[in-house]
Amino acid sequence: MKKKYLFYLMVCISLFCLWGCSQESDLDDRITIGTEHNGVYIGQLERDLNSSSDSFKRKVYLKKDMDEHVNLTISYFPFSSDLNADLKLINVLATIVEYGGTVTLSTQQNITTDFGAELAVELQGSIVDGLLSFTGTISSLDAVDLYGMSFSFSGPMSNDLNSGCSILDFRIDSEYFIPNSTHIFEQQGNILLATTKEGSLADLTNLVPNISVSSGATISPAADTSQDFTVPVVYTVTSEDGIYQKTYTVNILERPGIFSFDSWKIANPNTIYEATKYQIPVGQYGFEWESSNALYAPFMHLLKKQNDLVVSTQPVSRYGVVSSSDSYQGGSAALIETIDMNPPKDNTYGIPKIAGGTLYTGSFQTNLNNFDKQMHYGYPIFYEPISLSGYYKYEKGQEFYQCIDLSKPDETAYLKGVNDEMRISVFLYEVQDPLNDEEMLTLSEVLANSSRIIARGDLVSSDDQSSYARFDVPLVYAEGKAFDYALNYRIGFFFWSSSQGYLYSGAPGSKLWIDAVQIVTQ
Repeated sequence: MKKKYLFYLMVCISLFCLWGCSQESDLDDRITIGTEHNGVYIGQLERDLNSSSDSFKRKVYLKKDMDEHVNLTISYFPFSSDLNADLKLINVLATIVEYGGTVTLSTQQNITTDFGAELAVELQGSIVDGLLSFTGTISSLDAVDLYGMSFSFSGPMSNDLNSGCSILDFRIDSEYFIPNSTHIFEQQGNILLATTKEGSLADLTNLVPNISVSSGATISPAADTSQDFTVPVVYTVTSEDGIYQKTYTVNILERPGIFSFDSWKIANPNTIYEATKYQIPVGQYGFEWESSNALYAPFMHLLKKQNDLVVSTQPVSRYGVVSSSDSYQGGSAALIETIDMNPPKDNTYGIPKIAGGTLYTGSFQTNLNNFDKQMHYGYPIFYEPISLSGYYKYEKGQEFYQCIDLSKPDETAYLKGVNDEMRISVFLYEVQDPLNDEEMLTLSEVLANSSRIIARGDLVSSDDQSSYARFDVPLVYAEGKAFDYALNYRIGFFFWSSSQGYLYSGAPGSKLWIDAVQIVTQ
């Protein structure tokens, strides 16, 4: 009985050992790679592309996956001169003959990159004493052969150092800079600084900034080096791991000056029809102009056959916003006029009878299905605006016509005894990103006094002004609102020859001349 018990015990121990060994290795009792090779390897990546060779410092992440495989990612792989993206390989075969010995890596697989390219990748390599080395090739599976390159890497296992390379804070402690007014635009690599009006150029030529960068990153030139900020200053930040770099250009913000109307340009130079081309003033101080001309310019080339002749069916013979030699200063001013249009009888395009002239800072995007989505207002402002000033003349038209039904813009009624009036408006509104044009306000948002508008000013008058007079439209802040240099804003302004032009109403022949416009800042 004792012998049978001992025999049974030996059998159980043997089965337990066999089961345990199968967990330590594959089912076929082979030795496999362990997790001791998991980690990050930092070294030089050599790339041969189009008969040229380049070298890059790069990270490679490696992690065991199943018994005989690893996942391998080459971070920020240089696919081309301007495209860097992670190269991710899964189930790379990792064989080992003995514990602690050389690991041999190999794979041949097709992958889809994060940017959508279909690639065939081959790789062979090894891990010896903590040093990862491999060579490989990449070829395209797409119809166009975008890639045909070879690469190699060699680097030891390392600590995963920080890859951040950003300027987190930039300040200049000087009485000539407005506190909390620095704007860092990370994506564009731009840093903008706002100065007080008291500072002269000489006060900005020998200043030492206070700069904070990503943990472990270095900056060149050194942060404690004095700089001449009257010219652009370029800084380069290198990440702690030495792989990533980003450059920033520091500029002093320009205060908006006087807008001149001496220079004009074709607003739509790419149109194929000469009749549809119209002019707008050349933009200044980061602002661009647009006008009501854009609303009906697409129809100025229309033709039809009549009595065997081809005749023009353009809605009007001239544009409502043009350059005028009758200026307050310089060679020309902007003339804004309300036009009596001639819409076709079928009026397929919804052309109005009365087209009020408007000149505004913003953009125009054609949208025949939504009139309100066509005009967008406002450009970034980095100094606190006080008012919109300039010079104007006004001559109102004699007969006022009102559109009764906005769904029928070509139908109007004459209103006896009603005077037309011009309008000048300015408005300041909050944005998350001042460089994002998607945040521009539309006409209906402006007229409805959007909750994003924190200050506005309006000048409406029906009085004729035969000689140039100065206007000054102050910005009045909403209750509880104030300009904050730590926040972001846009400012918009427009000039209307007819204050109800947006309702297809006004007096044809109403003319507003505008010149020497300026945003007055604190």
